[in-house]
Amino acid sequence: MAASFFSKRLLEQISLHAQFGVHSLETTVLLFKGLHLAHHRGIHPAILRAPFVKRRRADPVLPAQIRHKTTNLSLAQHRQDLAFRKTALLHRILLSHIAEKILLTKPLNHGADYRSNSTAMSLASKPYAYGRQRRALTEFLQYKNESFEIQDHPIPVLHRVIFKPKHQSLISIVIPTANGKIDWKLGTQRHIDAIVESIREKTTYAAYEIIIVHNGDLTPEQIARFDCDSAISLVAYSDTNFSLSRKINIGVDAARGELIVLLNDDVRIISSDWLELMLGMAQRDGVGAVGAKLLFPNDTIQHAGVTVLEGSPRHPFYGDPRDAVGYWSALQVDRNYIAVTGACQMTPRALFRELGGYSEEFPLNYNDVEYCIRLYKKGYRMVSMANVLLYHYEGVSKDGGRGVADHEHAKFLKIWNEALDRDPYYSPNLSQTENFETPW
Repeated sequence: MAASFFSKRLLEQISLHAQFGVHSLETTVLLFKGLHLAHHRGIHPAILRAPFVKRRRADPVLPAQIRHKTTNLSLAQHRQDLAFRKTALLHRILLSHIAEKILLTKPLNHGADYRSNSTAMSLASKPYAYGRQRRALTEFLQYKNESFEIQDHPIPVLHRVIFKPKHQSLISIVIPTANGKIDWKLGTQRHIDAIVESIREKTTYAAYEIIIVHNGDLTPEQIARFDCDSAISLVAYSDTNFSLSRKINIGVDAARGELIVLLNDDVRIISSDWLELMLGMAQRDGVGAVGAKLLFPNDTIQHAGVTVLEGSPRHPFYGDPRDAVGYWSALQVDRNYIAVTGACQMTPRALFRELGGYSEEFPLNYNDVEYCIRLYKKGYRMVSMANVLLYHYEGVSKDGGRGVADHEHAKFLKIWNEALDRDPYYSPNLSQTENFETPW
């Protein structure tokens, strides 16, 4: 049987890929087939730390939560259930106990049908296994007291977990605007008018307010129209030296919601349930910021999470087709990243205020990424949601310009190097210049 050897650092990255949705799985349990809560395809091979391997699952030395019996599961699904329960107890254990090299007997390429009767790749050969995986996943989420629904995934070997809001919360949508225009086939349209119309017509969640932070350049007609909508508040920004961060912070100061959504005026809603999906994720323990998948008008990807390579924030899968699968299905499942873009970013208002909001040391660029880094340092995690879709006409909201100045990048690089030596959600064994590319 072919064998592959992987370094300790790659194992560390695999553990991060095995996050089960938004759980940072830096535990002693590594599930090479379980990248997310969605990724449950049969569990072997699992790697357990030696004390775990040497004891049977029902041994009395294990915590009662782990010994809990789940019936009618195959050996593979018992391993999965065991891993879920151990993960629930041990979220941030260092991987220093894992050997430098380890023997794997099966490849990690999830697209390879390397064994036709393997649960991991073929549902046709073991159709019962999918139901058992679903049951193990359901019981784990129930054990975690989650509010959820599990749906079939378009990719047959995956599961789609929808986290439902635990309670209705007022959401404040903060939109900084330069009142810019865009030319359409039917004429010219102002972005702030278009995004407000898009929100009001397509959003199914009812408990929200819209806070428009403007530069004092709204037309009388716009002001009159917005004043007639009780869900909309207007906030004037008048600083001489433009700062997008300051503009956003002023908008948040006027917000009343438990959650805030920072939203560019140059986006348009695609997913009508975008607020419900983001809220359900944001209300989970340990989630600091939630982002969306943003598409260019030609249905290619603009944003699906942020990586930081060699000290520079990058957009993985930039320009890929809307329905692309991505590295380890990253574009088809909710996934942790070091940051999500402020073009559409949900975060708790109390947490935003506790951290001082967006840093005004970054008046135009990198303020969203820097905020997420501070969240990460406080133990929170960021989630990019694969099924929350918006169009993005990039750059129009920034009346200070689109480019990144050298001094901005130098300042970010200094903060990054002081905070982290590398992106914890991106493998050092992958290319450090091209996102999610293998170096061979």
